[in-house]
Amino acid sequence: MGMKIKERLVQAAEVAEALKKIFMGIGVMFFSVIVVLIFVGEMAGPRLAIKTFDVPEALTEKGFDGRVLSNHIMDQYYGIYQEANTLKENMGMRPKWEKQDVHIGVGDTGFSPEGIRHLIGYLNARTTVISGDVVKKEPDGRLQMTLRINEKSFTLEGETPEVIVDKGAQAIIGQTEPYILAHYHWYKAKKSKDMEAQKKEEKECSRILDRILRDYSRGQASLDQHAWAYILRGNMFMAKGREGIETALDYYTKAAGLNTRFALAHRNRATALRMLGRSDESLEVCQDWLAFDGNNWEPYFNLALAHFTKFLKNSDQSKNNLNMDLASARQAFERALYFKKTKDIDYVEILCAYVTVLDTFGGRFEREKKFKAAVDTYKAAITLDRSSENEVLKRTPLQNGDACYYTDYLKVLNHLGRLLSTCEAPGIRNREEAEKLFERAERIGKMGCFPARKSPGLN
Repeated sequence: MGMKIKERLVQAAEVAEALKKIFMGIGVMFFSVIVVLIFVGEMAGPRLAIKTFDVPEALTEKGFDGRVLSNHIMDQYYGIYQEANTLKENMGMRPKWEKQDVHIGVGDTGFSPEGIRHLIGYLNARTTVISGDVVKKEPDGRLQMTLRINEKSFTLEGETPEVIVDKGAQAIIGQTEPYILAHYHWYKAKKSKDMEAQKKEEKECSRILDRILRDYSRGQASLDQHAWAYILRGNMFMAKGREGIETALDYYTKAAGLNTRFALAHRNRATALRMLGRSDESLEVCQDWLAFDGNNWEPYFNLALAHFTKFLKNSDQSKNNLNMDLASARQAFERALYFKKTKDIDYVEILCAYVTVLDTFGGRFEREKKFKAAVDTYKAAITLDRSSENEVLKRTPLQNGDACYYTDYLKVLNHLGRLLSTCEAPGIRNREEAEKLFERAERIGKMGCFPARKSPGLN
């Protein structure tokens, strides 16, 4: 009996030892997975590490200690990003922030995820370490910040903590992502209603872009920064109107030359060429764009607009060419709608352009007395996406682009109604259907606060 108990105790001890090894193995595996995930996350992109700033006691007593100052600089940094985010493609380049005074211990093991993160962060060559201190100057009481960004030091002054926070955040972005800072000043220039303020912001934007282009020639700026600088320089010339488009195109072409898969450069080139009436070249740019970005709605949308521009330019083209342009534009629009819907993005911009294009083609057919083709094209415009009438035409309040869509949709309803009510060609006139179209236009017009524009002969 005693031997059996002893054997069972030995077996239980062996099982316990085996379970201990299993759990230890699982623990080691779990820890390894955590380390790998942290490593991948920390090495994936540029990284900023900000330390707690040293501040004078007078600021600490007012609740503005070093930790608070660091947090405010971080928040202002992201605030500048937020105001410069009209180029949404750039948002994926946000670096990661880390407050180095935060420490999370794990039991009494001595291990710390933050400690691991620190170690990996410093192994990452793209980590930018930021530190600094603030002193109060005498006798004027102004604040002076010494900001250290890796090996570089900057001295910034201001009367209030808010001023030096803003200057500090701008200095950090100016060193790490100068293009963002340039775009921030460009955004402020466009936003300002004061001419002097506009000129000041534009001048600062140009100064930063010049520095980026100069640093690249010296091997001190990245290829991406160089390409983005060309894009923004081009945008500045595009804003000047017709006289600036050629110069803007040159900058967009340079950006595309630096990076042949830079979608924004292709989009802007296609747009500039289209505005210059060079539709064939715009079509070529869109085809090049589709070669590497074929699952996106934008290249198809721009391709459709290029076909439409070609149609407008060649007003004396043959019937076959006209039908070919229409078919090509419609096919590209349909692809754009498909990809934008699959990504659950509001597609009213595409609908608005699509309706306008079909309305223009319909008008062309009507003037050439090709009434059957005109009716078919007008009908295509008002039935191309029946769900849109349920969604876009009924949503309240109006969203961006909705007013444009209301107006263009009503135009087609009235154009088709007028044609069906007045056309003398055999098989075209249909007053009953025309009345229904006008009633539909009137109903939608009231919903969108737009008057229905009936044919004078039917009032």
